[in-house]
Amino acid sequence: MRTLRWSHWVVVAALAAVGVVAPPPAATEAAVDDIVAIVIEGTGFGHGRGMSQWGAYGYAVDHGWDWNQILEHYYGGTKAGTVPASERVRVRLTGLDGAGTVGVVSHGSPVTWNGQTRASMYAKETSTPGTFEVWGSTGRACPGAILPDGPIAIGAQGNAVKQIQQFLRTYQPTAGGIAIDGDFGPQTSGFLKNWQQAQSLTVDGIWKTVDADRAESIINADSGGGFTRLDGQTNTAGVRGPVSFSIADGEDASLAPELALGLCAPDGSVTHYRGSIDVLSTSSGNRVVNDVSAENYVRGVIPREVSASWGEAGGGAGVNALRAQAVAARSYGLEQRRNYFYDGTSTRYATTCDTTACQVYGGAARRGAATGNPEDREDPRTDAAVKATANVVRRWPADHPDTSKRGQLVSTEFSASNGPRTAGGEFPAVNDIGDDTLSNPNHRWKRVIDADTLESNYGLGQISAASMTSAQEPQYQGYDGIWFDDIVLTGKSGSKRMNSWDFRNAFNLPSPGFTVRVVREI
Repeated sequence: MRTLRWSHWVVVAALAAVGVVAPPPAATEAAVDDIVAIVIEGTGFGHGRGMSQWGAYGYAVDHGWDWNQILEHYYGGTKAGTVPASERVRVRLTGLDGAGTVGVVSHGSPVTWNGQTRASMYAKETSTPGTFEVWGSTGRACPGAILPDGPIAIGAQGNAVKQIQQFLRTYQPTAGGIAIDGDFGPQTSGFLKNWQQAQSLTVDGIWKTVDADRAESIINADSGGGFTRLDGQTNTAGVRGPVSFSIADGEDASLAPELALGLCAPDGSVTHYRGSIDVLSTSSGNRVVNDVSAENYVRGVIPREVSASWGEAGGGAGVNALRAQAVAARSYGLEQRRNYFYDGTSTRYATTCDTTACQVYGGAARRGAATGNPEDREDPRTDAAVKATANVVRRWPADHPDTSKRGQLVSTEFSASNGPRTAGGEFPAVNDIGDDTLSNPNHRWKRVIDADTLESNYGLGQISAASMTSAQEPQYQGYDGIWFDDIVLTGKSGSKRMNSWDFRNAFNLPSPGFTVRVVREI
């Protein structure tokens, strides 16, 4: 460990303007020519395979390409095709994995289960796994809300903070503009103080268990209740899953987003999904699945993956980026065949998920409570892109050398940015001048990591070398240029070789496409 000389601070300060510098710990002074940091120079944001979302924007707005040209460029070797309008997607809603009680609510047509209708229903697992009691209410209500216990204060991040922010947005009148971003900052603390004061609680801007208890009581009182057993088996076994909830017009494309079937989260907030909601049990825990038409599914994907405002860019030319995204999202979503099987069978309970592990899917609308005001998640601009490309996908050609691919749907991968050239893989690597659009923050990037941090993390002793080499693991071999190479760090106590994806994750780098060089004490 060492104290860095003034000359090194000059170097680091200059590089910090284009990246992030890990703060160096203090100890002994570095000698001349010691490695004091490594500079990571990279491209893109994501995995670099297939379409760049910023690239699609750049080609549409800066270069005047239409959506077909964009897709042909990124998905070389594939062809435009179509799927029937009846295609469906089953989405695993991962935020409710393991939930023992799952509620739904409707602000439009009543919820239907097993021929019965109510404004609200919920399924509650019994002591027998896979068996559920089903309850219903004529009022709009979710099962009892559960909010995070404290203490949670300024500096906290994550889903627990988002739940607090969502509650404040719904129940603190002055908090209408609060950002639901998962960062507990001065704004969140200030709104919390206002609410605490209104509730005669200790006003400190810190979320504590007493605050959570009061918030839960407010949500539950607001929701009403009045649930009665619907499965006709009071005090008996219950019904075997899956339990499927729906509404009569749940697939009507013209239905307002906030009138689609609402799914209750544990904190009492509601997300509206088109199609139906299934609750089921697996040996890995309970699962909640949205069964939805492919076109309505894509409507819930695009605004979560890119900005709907892109459609207005370049005097409307940006609509082609949204249309390219619609085709990519549709083809990718339908091609996915995740290993989400019912126990002991080859039948899938879901085919994809709702997170970046698949592609982000946010449903149609959201509200902070069962009776709260709605906020649409679908957008007319992205809806128009879905309609303009209805049922269009990418397919492998009928004469593809791999006979198993002939005519099949393409897994149209995409990421936020590819940098100057794509990574290749399933699709030929191509130069990506569209990605070099003015608004893209990650076309090229730099980061600086202090040598002490590397020595501490990997137990290498004083760093003596850092370099890139061809990937050792088969799944990372064959990619173009700087994508997915291995990084090798050498110190006086040993060396460490790792794939660039793991190194990217360890240091929160934008992508695994990068090179490395050292900075020495002078």
